[in-house]
Amino acid sequence: MGNNDANNVYILFVHASFYDVLNYAYFTGKAKNNLPDHFCGKCFRGKNTTMESGIFRESICIKARKLSENQKQMTMLQTQNVSYSYSGGTPLTFPDVACGRNEHWLLLGQSGTGKTTFLHLLGGLLTPSNGSVSVNDTDLTQLSQSRRDKFRGQQIGIIFQEAHFVRALTVGENLQLAQKLAGHSPDKARVRELLDRLGLANKINRKPDQLSVGERQRVAIARALVNKPAVILADEPTSALDDENCQEVATLLEEQANLAEATLLIVTHDNRLKERFEKQIVLS
Repeated sequence: MGNNDANNVYILFVHASFYDVLNYAYFTGKAKNNLPDHFCGKCFRGKNTTMESGIFRESICIKARKLSENQKQMTMLQTQNVSYSYSGGTPLTFPDVACGRNEHWLLLGQSGTGKTTFLHLLGGLLTPSNGSVSVNDTDLTQLSQSRRDKFRGQQIGIIFQEAHFVRALTVGENLQLAQKLAGHSPDKARVRELLDRLGLANKINRKPDQLSVGERQRVAIARALVNKPAVILADEPTSALDDENCQEVATLLEEQANLAEATLLIVTHDNRLKERFEKQIVLS
């Protein structure tokens, strides 16, 4: 086939079954760069294609979209030539990183190497002196402060070393507030689903001060996940924990990142986590 692959496929399969078209384009790999990302009736408007049912068509469309997505390795978090200078301080320079979708990374470094600064740069809380930080193909350095704040709320979930909540609000209200700040309407069903998944369903009407340290940490994880972010950043989530709880929190973060299909980056100096994460960045 030449440059008109897509048109040739449409003509070739004008009387073919819907599944034949899907097979040809996605399983043989031909014309995959020219055909639409998914197949449905709209793709073949005016053609005499055979479709057994709307349900069949929809299921094939979903499969096609997944195949199309899997053909591309999506880089969800990327930096290039990033440096940052505090007033009167020595400039900090950071390595280039490229973290793919649903990958789990560990950012290691001793105190003073700039781990938390780097996390704040990745999360758009700070603007680099030089270089770029991109999340889900959006360069944070090119956004205004207000647009960056809204983007962070929608696309980035940050778990801080010390959880901060609005103390006058309940657990459920704190999560709904995170939804509002991201520009979403409050979704109580989503809040209940997350808290239930994290074993906190019976704490939804409690105030933060009425929770244990471990419960507050899980609420912080729920808040980071409530807007279904593309990237989850966790700052020293295990540094104050004993060995057993260290592993439990690491497992919880990985499980929740997998469920959200999000990229997870844990910033830590805790060497106990080294064996869990194959992908690592070391600051020195």
